[in-house]
Amino acid sequence: MARPFVQFEAADRLSWRSPLDFAVDLFRWLLVLGITLLILAVLDHGLTLRPGHEALELDTGTRLSGELPALPADFSGGEPVSLPDDWRGSVDRNARHAWYRLDVHVAEAPSSLWGVYLPSVNMNAEVFVNGEKIGSGGRLQPPISRNWNRPLYFTLPSALLRPGDNVVLVHVVSDPPGTGVLGRVYLGPDPALRGYHAKRRFLKITLPTVATLATALLGFATLLISFNRRDEPVYRWFGIGTLAWSAHNLNLFVIDPPVPSVLWDWLWYVSLGWFILMIPPYVHGLLGYERKRIERLAFIYGTVGTTALSSLALFNHYWFDWAARHVWDSIALAIGVYPTFMMAQAVWRSRDIEVQWLLTTGLLIFVLGFRDCLVVNGLLPRVDGYMIQYSAPLVIAVFGWLLMSRFVRSSAQAETLNRELHQRIDERTRQLQDSFARVAAMERERAIHMERERILRDVHDGVGGSLAAAVAVAEEGEMSTTELADILRDGLDELRLTIDSLDLQQGDLAAALDDLHARLQPLFTRGATQLHWDDPAGLPLDPYRDALRPQTLTDTVRILREAISNAIRHARAGNIWLRLRLDETGPASLRIEVEDDGIGIDAGPRRGGGGLGNMRRRAQTLGASFEIIAMRRGTRITLILPLTSAAT
Repeated sequence: MARPFVQFEAADRLSWRSPLDFAVDLFRWLLVLGITLLILAVLDHGLTLRPGHEALELDTGTRLSGELPALPADFSGGEPVSLPDDWRGSVDRNARHAWYRLDVHVAEAPSSLWGVYLPSVNMNAEVFVNGEKIGSGGRLQPPISRNWNRPLYFTLPSALLRPGDNVVLVHVVSDPPGTGVLGRVYLGPDPALRGYHAKRRFLKITLPTVATLATALLGFATLLISFNRRDEPVYRWFGIGTLAWSAHNLNLFVIDPPVPSVLWDWLWYVSLGWFILMIPPYVHGLLGYERKRIERLAFIYGTVGTTALSSLALFNHYWFDWAARHVWDSIALAIGVYPTFMMAQAVWRSRDIEVQWLLTTGLLIFVLGFRDCLVVNGLLPRVDGYMIQYSAPLVIAVFGWLLMSRFVRSSAQAETLNRELHQRIDERTRQLQDSFARVAAMERERAIHMERERILRDVHDGVGGSLAAAVAVAEEGEMSTTELADILRDGLDELRLTIDSLDLQQGDLAAALDDLHARLQPLFTRGATQLHWDDPAGLPLDPYRDALRPQTLTDTVRILREAISNAIRHARAGNIWLRLRLDETGPASLRIEVEDDGIGIDAGPRRGGGGLGNMRRRAQTLGASFEIIAMRRGTRITLILPLTSAAT
């Protein structure tokens, strides 16, 4: 079962727990029926409202029918007639014209403006008083102006009426032939008749026009909503149905349609049928029913019926009109019983006010449609027209209310969800902030611990190793004072490098090498070795600052210091070159070379120090490539430091 648009109880309520339940349910049903009957009574009163003693009512006369488009000179061949007069069954079905002679006796000529009021005409009419034409409703030749739903009113100059007998001629033109109607004709003072005409015109023309415009706008708006609510087909069916309804109602107030009359009548009947065919799937969507088979059968009937009516319209206007009235409309009314029954069943199952109003609108459409079906089939007089169009305002109001109430509920639910979501987000944010604070504290403790370990390791490996070596040499007494001073000087340099590393900033290679250059300067001032130094400031290393951490810079500086110290002290080099090159052809890397022109690494004196081993170990810690090349003259040490990620 699909999700219902309106909510109601799932189980049938066939019993009452208390007399109060029975009384409430009885009141609900009486309320639905009462509202429907009240609207029907109000409409009947408004449509049958006629002038009383304020005007002369003309309801008997003589009728001439046939092909008589011109004013007849003689009514001797006419037949007596009583108004209202419905041509169906009393006039030849091929007759398009009929002339009515209505005799009026006036005691004295009026001193003010009078008028002639025709509440009901089908399809159009013109009026003559004492042989003078006082007005018409529009075209009297095909295409005939359509005034079947429009009351006609013509002013009558007082000079046309004379004391005694007067003759009023009404020429009625029917389209299709044989379907004409003329209601009672009223003659009287202009102020009184004009007021009755204005009231009937408002009820027959103005109100349906406004309702049709509102229905069309609601239909378009609902279809737009349906594109974003594809999971709720109720919007789609209601939108299509209301547009069909709007197209049907055009015939109520359009006088001169832009298409032939038979095509206009086809639109009138077919749009009404499709409006009713849209009601079952619309109600299915409202109540959450899945009844695709019934919907397919209704659409098949609509397609076949529309095709058959189209064929009849092309063949003969009269037979098309007869089939549309007696067959198409009657079957459409029968189809309308089904959704009305479904909504009544929903009211039986729920006390929800929305379902109650849905039944009221459905019952009103059905009752007014049933009444109009009786009119169409000649069981009720046609002079007061149809009523089903007056159900539109209630349908618009109820469905608009449903949409609004659903929107309000959805907004309230969304607001509640947003409020709960904000609360959860705030709570989660506080939890994350607490977690970040704990993680940050842990990171600070970890960084302090790692820095402490690094300093201890540097002191132990650097200064500690140099001092241990100095102690061992001093105890053996086999080393000169100069050599012992060099060992102690190395230890002091290690200590200074350890202190310098505390001030290094991440990515600042130039500062680290400047500090190294300053520490090595005394070595070059004491001897004849020349240092050729590439300036690191020219290298574009800013994108790789994350890879040049302080520990990485410290280990790199220690490797370079060891390499340069070895070249001065052991290789007795005259020149030392330090070269820097950034390689971005593949994974970014920094290539550092220390080259000397000394006696070579294999020819130099050896002692038990682990300088080369320390350099290899530090390079391995950096994840760098380390290479020592003995050349024909001198040695080259190459360190390739990766820059794509921080060293571990």
